[in-house]
Amino acid sequence: MQLNKHIAALCIGTFCLGVAELGIVPVLTTIVNDFHVTIPQAGLYISAYAAGVCAGIVGLLAFGRNANLKTTLLVAACLILCGNLGASLAQNNLMMLAARFVSGSPHGIFFALSAVVCERLTEPDKASRDVTLMVLGQTSANLVGVPLGSLIGLAVSWRLIFGFIAA
Repeated sequence: MQLNKHIAALCIGTFCLGVAELGIVPVLTTIVNDFHVTIPQAGLYISAYAAGVCAGIVGLLAFGRNANLKTTLLVAACLILCGNLGASLAQNNLMMLAARFVSGSPHGIFFALSAVVCERLTEPDKASRDVTLMVLGQTSANLVGVPLGSLIGLAVSWRLIFGFIAA
């Protein structure tokens, strides 16, 4: 089976989103120590990501219904880059909250439009397979990316998790 370039790119994108979403959890106490905040305050980083997901979908529905799929996916990829780069460079609580919101904003958009792209760019009898391969990025993030990110984040620096996603 030959993997199309668009499937590989979308799979990498969903992998990055999966690690960005959940990779913060194992290193939260390390971030707490760096920013001198409480665990409940740092828990808002997870909530900020979720709020970004909701805002991103609302934004897509409000402004992007007639937008070009490729352009919208590229904008989503740029938001993934900017949000995670911002998280890796955040110097305080407010910067981290903002970065987490930005990195969450393309989550729903990317998944939804990736499924549409997979369906449109493949043969009709292979659409389900291609969508499954795209979603494999999220599954791989949960099985490999988050534990590996946790290991690296705890051994070296939590900032590397977000830096790798941005890269």
